[in-house]
Amino acid sequence: GTGVDHYVLRYGTKSGHYTEQKIIGSSHTTFATVTGLKVEQTYYFQISAADVRGKFVGEASAEISVTPQKWLFKDLPHTDVHFRAVSSLVEEGIFQGYADGTFRPEDTINRAELLKILVEGQGITPNVESFNGCFKDVSREWFAPYVCYSKAQGWVQGYADGRFNPAQTVSKVEALKMLLEAYGYDLEEGSWVSSLKFPDLGTQEWYSIYVWKAASLGLLEEIPGQNFGPSQGRTRGAMAEELYRLLIGLKKV
Repeated sequence: GTGVDHYVLRYGTKSGHYTEQKIIGSSHTTFATVTGLKVEQTYYFQISAADVRGKFVGEASAEISVTPQKWLFKDLPHTDVHFRAVSSLVEEGIFQGYADGTFRPEDTINRAELLKILVEGQGITPNVESFNGCFKDVSREWFAPYVCYSKAQGWVQGYADGRFNPAQTVSKVEALKMLLEAYGYDLEEGSWVSSLKFPDLGTQEWYSIYVWKAASLGLLEEIPGQNFGPSQGRTRGAMAEELYRLLIGLKKV
């Protein structure tokens, strides 16, 4: 407004009482950063315009309150596209980070890890006494109960050689099949074909119907009209996003 030279951000720990302030630049400034705030402490902020002498001009902004939170993971800032999904699933106990305080959203996830997430995410903890030895390469390892429970439920079939390949990176389409099978989604035959909007997916591949179903449910980040990349590995961040969107649709988070 008229006479405005800069803005002053005033803040404190009590509503209406501002013990700190920060000059936030010229009248063209649109953002500023405040550092040194304590985690879990609520702060109250108000912005005022000032003239060249530092005298406030016009009315101050409405007061807002902010309570800084500790970062959930060192490598997952609040601005990350997957932050909401990851934080929600971690809170539900479905996803976990690593001991070093990272989540590693760009790391791929393997077939056994994904089944553990999908099984435990439904509140199921199968025991190794009941679920073991269901594939040539699945005996009584940590993942055996999850893999064998999933096989018993018909979510996975393994490969023609009788192996499951638990340590193999799960591809994007394998992940979608496991996800949709685990949550009992029916797949319509025929009518979906004309709605498959990814140019690198034909209609004869086994996985195309799963991609279509996931797209119709709004689970995918991939953009229709662009290539899907079915054989690419599914990352932890993207997997969290797909599962979160599915659970939102089911009103389970």
